[in-house]
Amino acid sequence: MTYSRRCALGAVYLLYVLPSIFSVATVQAQTTNQSLCTAQVCISATIFSKDPNTIEFSLTSKDQVGWLGLGTGGSASGMAGNDLAICWPDSTGKSAVISQRAAVINGPPLVRSTTPPYQIQAQKSGLQATSTAFTCTFSRALGLTTAPIATTATSINVIFAVGLQTVRPAANGDPQKAEIQQHAYTGKGVLTIVRKNGASLDGFNATAPSTTGNGGGNSGVVGAGSGELKDELALAIKMDRLVRVHGIMMTVAFLFIFPIGAFLVRFFSHLHHVFRWHRPLQVTGFLTVFAALGCVLASVYYDPDGAPKVNETSHSLFGVILIAALVLQVCIGIFIFHTFNPNRDPNKIHVPTWMHRIWGYAVLIGGLVQVNLGIARYGMWPTGKEGVWLAYDVWVALLVLVFLGGSILKKWMEVRRTRKGQ
Repeated sequence: MTYSRRCALGAVYLLYVLPSIFSVATVQAQTTNQSLCTAQVCISATIFSKDPNTIEFSLTSKDQVGWLGLGTGGSASGMAGNDLAICWPDSTGKSAVISQRAAVINGPPLVRSTTPPYQIQAQKSGLQATSTAFTCTFSRALGLTTAPIATTATSINVIFAVGLQTVRPAANGDPQKAEIQQHAYTGKGVLTIVRKNGASLDGFNATAPSTTGNGGGNSGVVGAGSGELKDELALAIKMDRLVRVHGIMMTVAFLFIFPIGAFLVRFFSHLHHVFRWHRPLQVTGFLTVFAALGCVLASVYYDPDGAPKVNETSHSLFGVILIAALVLQVCIGIFIFHTFNPNRDPNKIHVPTWMHRIWGYAVLIGGLVQVNLGIARYGMWPTGKEGVWLAYDVWVALLVLVFLGGSILKKWMEVRRTRKGQ
C-alpha cells in the first residue's frame, strides 16, 4: 500500500480497506460422542454416578502449548460473563495448575477468586509421557454460582482458548496472580455431557480424550500433525514482537512527538520560527504512526488465529477512526502551509487555522485514549504490569498540567502586555 496519494483520498481509502484486512473466521470445532475437538485441543465433560453433583472437564492439547482455557455460563460467542478456568503444566510437568478468571468484555480476564472452586485431578493431568501434549482435568460443582449447570443437562455451550506462550508465575507462586499472555487460538461449541457409572478414577489407565475427531467432514481442521504447534509458536513469537514494536512506536508518537509539536505552537506561536520545528515534528509523528500501523498489519500474517475483525475490540475500531482523523489533520495542515498569507489580519478569525487547532487537540486526546486501550488490549492489566499504568498515568497527568498551566500563564502574560501597551 502506498501513502503518496492525495490526503483527502487517503482517509477514505483507509476507512474502506482496513475493515476488509481485519475480517477473518474463528476456529471451528467438531463434536464427537466423547469430546469437542479442533486441530489444537479436545475437550470432554463427564458426570459420574458416584458423584452426580460434580462435573469433570478434561482438556487435552495436540502438541506443546503454554496454557488451556475453558469458559462456561456466559456468552456462547465471547468471553463476556463466562466463568473461565485457565490451566497450565505445573513445574514438574506431572500435574496442572488452575486459575479462575472472568471477563466482562473480550479482553484481558480478571481474577475472580483467590480460592478457585476447581479441583485438579492430578492423576489425569500433566504432560503426556510420550509427547509434549498437555492434559488438564478438573472437577467442579454443577451448582457453581458463577456458572451453574442443571443436573439434567445433556450439553452445554462452551468457549475455549489455547495459549502458546508459557505462563509467567507470580513471585509468590500464587496461580491467581500468574501472568497469562494472550491466546493464539479461540473457539466455541456445544459440548456433550457424558454420563458414566462409577467414579472418576475407576479403571483409569492414563488415557487422554480422543484427539482424532469424528473422522468425517472438515478433516483439514482436525488431526493436525505433530510439531505443527511448535511452528506456530515461532509465528506467535514473531507476531508478539511486531505488536510490541507497534505499541512502542504508537506510544512515542502520541505521548511524546505530537504533544511536543502541539505545545510548541500553543505556547510560542508568537515566534514565527517555531513552525520550523512544529512541521518536522508532526510529520515525524505521522510517519511513525504509519510505520506502527504497518507493523500491526504485518503481525496479522503471523497470527495463528487469523486476523481479527476491525470491530472486534475498541482498540482496533477506534484505531481506524483515529488514523482517518490524523490523515485529515495533516491535510488541513498542508492546506494552511500552502495558502499562508503573512500579510493577513491577525485579529481576523482564520477558519482553517482554527479547524487545525481544534481538530489537533481532538486527535491528541484520541491518541492518549488509544494508547490506554492498547495497553489494556496487550494484557498489561490488572496483574504484573502496574508500573506501566503508573508511568502512563503520571505522564498524561503531566501533559494536562503543562497544557493548563501553560495556557493560564500565556493568557496572563498577554493581559499584562495589553495593559502595558495602554
